[in-house]
Amino acid sequence: MALDIKKVFAVIDPTTDNQRALARAISLAQRCEATLHAYLCCFSNLETDNFESLRRVEIDRHAAWLDNVIEVANVDGVTVTTQVEWNEDWRHALRDAVSECDCDIVVKSAYQHHMPTRHVLRTSDWEVLRNAKCPVLLLKRESTGPAKSVLVAANPYVEDSEHRLLNEKILSVSQKLRDMNEDVELHAICSYTGSEKFVPQSELAEYFAIEERRAHCMSGPADDAIIDLAKVIDPDLVVIGTVARTGLKSKIKGNTAEQTLDRLDSDVLVITAAA
Repeated sequence: MALDIKKVFAVIDPTTDNQRALARAISLAQRCEATLHAYLCCFSNLETDNFESLRRVEIDRHAAWLDNVIEVANVDGVTVTTQVEWNEDWRHALRDAVSECDCDIVVKSAYQHHMPTRHVLRTSDWEVLRNAKCPVLLLKRESTGPAKSVLVAANPYVEDSEHRLLNEKILSVSQKLRDMNEDVELHAICSYTGSEKFVPQSELAEYFAIEERRAHCMSGPADDAIIDLAKVIDPDLVVIGTVARTGLKSKIKGNTAEQTLDRLDSDVLVITAAA
């Protein structure tokens, strides 16, 4: 199953006391009876005659701070490990840490970036999305409980094998979300353009085993359709699939997940083809 969670990776932000990623990761680990790995990357540009000493002091200081943050949090029943790393390029370090952790989901706070900034600079969100082999939960909201309303984006009738596998994973995730909260209100959306196959509302509803009124078939680009519907139903969580890209493709215009990230007020769960 694409969302069989045994180990949760929480990205710690050392610049704030509001650790919503940690809070959500703890709640998720408790519900799934999973372990939790809390990761923090730090660095300092202070001028010093002994840079190695500065590195040791800063790592120890941040490790002590992280231990205190976890100590005051409600981690009952959860086994927690921590990792504090020193690296000037924290985006690169985070990418490698996620890859090496063998986790089942990454939980990270998402911050607003204007699209020109995202196209020019490598934001940490994109670095994780383009390299993670597991689902990535990007948080926009403060709530720690299970989502009460979820919007799932998929096209069950794509022809290529990679996207077909991705849709199967999205379907599996939607089932897992209902297993975790039987009262969740699940909506599904499928968009199409003039050259693509139209998916009847009844077939989309049957695919996701939901009421037909919660199946939405919309014409137009996927990112615009998702944003427009999200404004109407205001979901707590939006589930989107992405096919990871590397090399030159990773430097060009973003895919649906990246196009929608800054335009959504909801939390976003990104499922990769490799997850």
